Amino acid sequence: MQTALLRLLECKTDFESDEHIRRWLIRVTVNEARKVLRTPWRKRVLPLEEARDAPVFDAPEERELFSAVMALPRSYRMAVYLFYYENLSTEEIAAAMSAKPVTVRSWLMRARRKLRQQLTEEPETASEEV
Repeated sequence: MQTALLRLLECKTDFESDEHIRRWLIRVTVNEARKVLRTPWRKRVLPLEEARDAPVFDAPEERELFSAVMALPRSYRMAVYLFYYENLSTEEIAAAMSAKPVTVRSWLMRARRKLRQQLTEEPETASEEV
């Protein structure tokens, strides 16, 4: 969007009307979006869901934690990943996820609670069932 507005400022064309400017801006915006979609960067990036096995961890606990995070519901998973692995603030995460910062903090709190439950649960043994 910024590129399209910059192109409008740099444009030396005399527009016939406001409608002409509007249509020109739409066309430039579409072309710029297509240009972004063709960039090599987009071809090298994996969606977060496919990145589950991508990181290499030194300790098995880190791998277990990351797997547990990736098993969370989508909103919790994205919030936790962006907060802890990408070091974004709750305000930045809220902007990226189109949510309020309070909502992001709630997702983080619920995700932590869920992770704590999953990771501290001890497997049942046969002696407990008797």
